Amino acid sequence: MVITEYFETIENFLLTFSLTRKVEKHKFAEEVPPETLIIRHKEDSRKVQTPYQYVKQCQFELEYVDSSAKKVLEQIDRLSNVLYEKRYLSNAASLEEQKFIHVDSFTFTGPSRVGDYVSCSGLLTVSETISLPEETVEKMRNIHTTYRQLNEGGM
Repeated sequence: MVITEYFETIENFLLTFSLTRKVEKHKFAEEVPPETLIIRHKEDSRKVQTPYQYVKQCQFELEYVDSSAKKVLEQIDRLSNVLYEKRYLSNAASLEEQKFIHVDSFTFTGPSRVGDYVSCSGLLTVSETISLPEETVEKMRNIHTTYRQLNEGGM
């Protein structure tokens, strides 16, 4: 998946989770109304796992904005529980094209005041194992065999 598909996958999950009906991308807490969740990309790293595949790991900051510290902590804690219970997020494409990203971890901080509202942010780490392209080898076209009769002595 490309990075935009990661955003869509996470956004679709958050909307079905019903934490909020408002999800924004790349914004700051000061720019959104209460009961809004913000998704921001933090980091991307890749490493070779085997000669045939590599792992792409991405971190996203999820920040929930609401009117009180109690509300943001409750919602972020619920989100954390659901992410660990779900373990995989799907891009919800057709079954033939469906891809999954693995939820590696989700950690969150305490609430902080942002203007008239309160926000709480968490760091979601997801990963995907991707196959490396393999060179195709031309198949054998014909196999030619030769038979010969052995003497009684073995040769």
